Amino acid sequence: MKNRCKWVARIVLVVLGFHLESMAYENVVWEGVTYDDRTVAELITVITTTSPLQSIPTTKHLYYAQKSLAQIPALALCKKIIAFDDIQPTSNFAYRKRDYDLYKKHIKELTETDPYFANTELIFLTEWGCLVGALKEAFKRVKTPFVFIQQHDLLLLKTFDLNALIATMVANPAVRYVTLLPGTNGAGYLPYWKHLDDNIKGVHFVPLCRAGGWTDQCHVARADYYRNFVFPRCPGNYMESHILHQYWDEIERNGFEKAHDLFGIYLYGSLEDGFFITHTNGKYH
Repeated sequence: MKNRCKWVARIVLVVLGFHLESMAYENVVWEGVTYDDRTVAELITVITTTSPLQSIPTTKHLYYAQKSLAQIPALALCKKIIAFDDIQPTSNFAYRKRDYDLYKKHIKELTETDPYFANTELIFLTEWGCLVGALKEAFKRVKTPFVFIQQHDLLLLKTFDLNALIATMVANPAVRYVTLLPGTNGAGYLPYWKHLDDNIKGVHFVPLCRAGGWTDQCHVARADYYRNFVFPRCPGNYMESHILHQYWDEIERNGFEKAHDLFGIYLYGSLEDGFFITHTNGKYH
C-alpha cells in the first residue's frame, strides 16, 4: 500500500506538469537524525515576496512560482509566507491600487481553495519596503532555522536535493547561504562571482561551489544568517546591491578565503551544473 501511494503521488504530479526523474533522493542520516521530507518540512519556511507589477490583477506569475515548489516534497509540505509589498509612493504605480487589491483578494482565495497555496500565510505591508522590507516583515513570522526565499516570478525548473542540503547546513555551519542559478554555475557567471571553485571544506552531502558574489534570486539560507548578518548590512532598500558590494570590498581587502569564511556563500551543484530556476517576468503575464 505504501509503494502504491508513492506511485499515485508521482502520477498526480506528472499530470500537473512536473518531471520527476530527479526526485528520488536518498535520505541523509546525520547524528541520529534522518533528513527526510517530513523532517525537513519542519525545518524550513518558504518566503515569497510580491509587489504591484504591471500585469496585476492576474495571478499567473505567482501561481506558477508556487506550483513549481511542489516538485520538492519538503517545500510542498512546509509553511509558506507570501509578503505583499506596498506601492512605492514616489513611483507612478498609484493607479494600480485597485488592481493590487484585486490581486490580493485572488491570492487570498487561492489560499482557501488551491493545494499549491496550502499552509500559506499572507502578510501585507502598510508602506513600501522594497525586497528587504518585505523580507524583514516576513521574518517576524519565521520560526524555523532555515528559509527558502523566492520572488514572485522566479520558478524552479528542476528538482534539487533539499533534504541533503539541509543536512549539509546542519552538519557544516560554514554553509550559510546556497543559491540556485538560472544558468550554468561555471565560466559564464565568473565575472559576476569574482571567484568560483568547488573546494568545499567540511561535511557536505550535495555538490556545492564557493562563490564570490551574492544574489537575491532563489536561495536557501539560515534564518539567523538573515537576522544577524544580512539585515544589519542593508541600511537601504536594495539588498542585493548592499550585500554584493560589501562582499566584493571584503574580497578586495582581505582576499577570497577570509571573505568567504565571513559571508558563507555557495552555489548549489557542481561547476557544470545549473539551470535550476527561470525568470518568467511577471510584468508581462
